[in-house]
Amino acid sequence: MRKLVIVKFGGSVITTKTERKAINRRNLDLICNEIGIAFKGSDKNLIIVHGGGSYGHPLAKRFGFRYSQISAKENKGKTTTRNSKDVLRHYSKIKTTMEELNRKVVETLLLHETPAISFHPSDFSVAYEGEICSMFTDQIDLCLDKREIPVLHGDVVKDKTVGTVIVSGDQILSYLAKKYKDILTFVIVGTDVDGVYTKDPKIKPDAARLKVITPQLINELKLKFTTPDIDVTGGMRKKVETLLELAKDGIDSIIIDIKQRGILSNLIKEGLPQSFERGTIIKK
Repeated sequence: MRKLVIVKFGGSVITTKTERKAINRRNLDLICNEIGIAFKGSDKNLIIVHGGGSYGHPLAKRFGFRYSQISAKENKGKTTTRNSKDVLRHYSKIKTTMEELNRKVVETLLLHETPAISFHPSDFSVAYEGEICSMFTDQIDLCLDKREIPVLHGDVVKDKTVGTVIVSGDQILSYLAKKYKDILTFVIVGTDVDGVYTKDPKIKPDAARLKVITPQLINELKLKFTTPDIDVTGGMRKKVETLLELAKDGIDSIIIDIKQRGILSNLIKEGLPQSFERGTIIKK
């Protein structure tokens, strides 16, 4: 099977998180164009995962669906105080809203002549204590065999212990990276900042970019990450923790700003950079 690159971009990149259900058309079009260029200019397979941004996060927060394996464990065995009809209605609302965003992503990819296909994790995934415990991936295998591009997204998923949880795009990325480890070259995580910083670069001008993060380095620095209140999936802190776990399995990744032309397409075609001029590489 062909070598694989998994590309994940956050909802904050493709939507305007300060406005309800607002697509950042400029960024989405640029990213999809970059993916199209890379797909045509290399022989690699791609899997794409995207976040919820202003589509999924506000609803999840309003309805009380929180992503956290810790909170899932805390609520294990407890009976929800919410009316079961409300839970079902809220679950369906989040699910259909995320499918709406996913459709816009796939439609834009198709405009750039990439063979993209929607995959909604709520239809084929199960969680246990807030973490994905199973995912039916046979259809993804068939897509990769035909060099088609599966496009997944953060979603609301049934959980064996607490009923329903939010499964983040980073969780899905992690599950798929481990599943396809034997053919995976590396992982690209596209954000709205150029890597991981010692402070929030949006509000702290003295923030310093970390060129490389390893499990040992993260323990030494004891970094603290600022998480926006609206983000119910863990923010940068959880993102780095997830990628560090992959690094322990020998899976390298990069967190990088992909809102400029040439960044994403060159990464997919040429692999991880050696100069560390942009982004943050996470490795063992």
